Formats: sequence, structure tokens, C-alpha cells
Amino acid sequence: MDNTADIFNLNSLGAIAAALVVVVVLVSVSSKQGVSGQELDSIPAYIGNPAAIYCQTVMGYGSYVVTDEMTGSQTGYCRMPNGTSCGEWDFYAGKCGSQYSYCARNGYATVTKTDGNDNFSPHYSVCVSDEGVSLGSVTDLVILPEIVAAVGR
Repeated sequence: MDNTADIFNLNSLGAIAAALVVVVVLVSVSSKQGVSGQELDSIPAYIGNPAAIYCQTVMGYGSYVVTDEMTGSQTGYCRMPNGTSCGEWDFYAGKCGSQYSYCARNGYATVTKTDGNDNFSPHYSVCVSDEGVSLGSVTDLVILPEIVAAVGR
């Protein structure tokens, strides 16, 4: 039996293991360059559903999820104060339940926009004054990105 061959195999395995450790360390260090500890703390590990957060956290309404047993897909619904329900994303966009929206709560009309200027959805709601002046998207008026980041932690 040749012990030299066994030692060579052990040395090769050791060299491979050492190389892997070096690669893992380099990847770990390089991926964190330019990002301070404070910046890493500000990046949420989980981002919640903005439509559900608008319904529950911002507006204070109940919500529930229905799962299609055949496909496994889920649809979230927002329960309005009068007991009716509306799809969370439709409520967020002002397509239903507008009388219970952030805009209505503050005395404004709700208009649905589809111009691509919302970070969360292609359809979103904007509050409009009686004079027809756009006051801003609900996303911006309620600072939804910050709330989503805080709730998602």
C-alpha cells in the first residue's frame, strides 16, 4: 500500500477546503463593502404586502386571505367598516371601497391612476380636492414605503 498517495489525497482535500473558506470570506467581505452597519439595519429582511398594510395598519380595517386549494394562490381582502369586503389591491388602487379610503377620511375624492408612478402597483389611488387639484398619491401622503419597511421588520 502506498502511503504517499493517501497523503497526497488528504493534502488535496485540505487545499480544496482552504480555498473554499477563502472564497466564502472574500464574497462575504466584498458584498458588505460600501454599506455601513446602520445602512444594513435599515434594510428590512422582509417586506410586507403594501396593500394589506394600507388596509390594516394605515386604515385600521380587518383583512383576511383566501387560498385557492386547486392552485395554491392567495388573494387578500380588506373588510370595510360596513362589513363589505374588497380585494386589498383594488382598495389600495381606489377601485372599490373609496368611501372608506384615506382620501375620503380626509374629505377628498379618490382617483385611480395607471401612469406607472407608484412603486408598489401599476394601479394606485390619488387624493383630489373639490377643486380638482391632485394632492398626491395615497402612497406618498401616508408615507407608505416607510410604514411597509417598519412593519416588515
